[in-house]
Amino acid sequence: MMAASILFYAFTTTSFAILVATLSYVFFSFVIASLSRTENNVSLLTNLVTMPLLLSSSAFYSLNNAPAFIQAINRWNPFQWLIDGLRSAFDLAWADYFANMGLISLAAIAALVLALKTFRYAEV
Repeated sequence: MMAASILFYAFTTTSFAILVATLSYVFFSFVIASLSRTENNVSLLTNLVTMPLLLSSSAFYSLNNAPAFIQAINRWNPFQWLIDGLRSAFDLAWADYFANMGLISLAAIAALVLALKTFRYAEV
């Protein structure tokens, strides 16, 4: 029974982490989309910004032997905060989990504020 409750808490917390990270990514995409002059360039700009962030996180491979500049980028990488938060939830390291969720929440709030500031409404 205890194992089931531990798994329930781990899956519940990871669901929350994924929800907050998704909102952060959506708001960040709105900011990037507002920088684009045409609708055709939106996906290009979004991928140009997010792919290096995703690939410089430890989601796919260990970064222990990565160059120093990749490790420096990794400290400020929201994707890495998500990965660390998910790993902390499954390790039941709640202090690390809440620290990473706080960072992701701050990134989501900052992205929302930027998205609201840069939003341009135009009737077509």
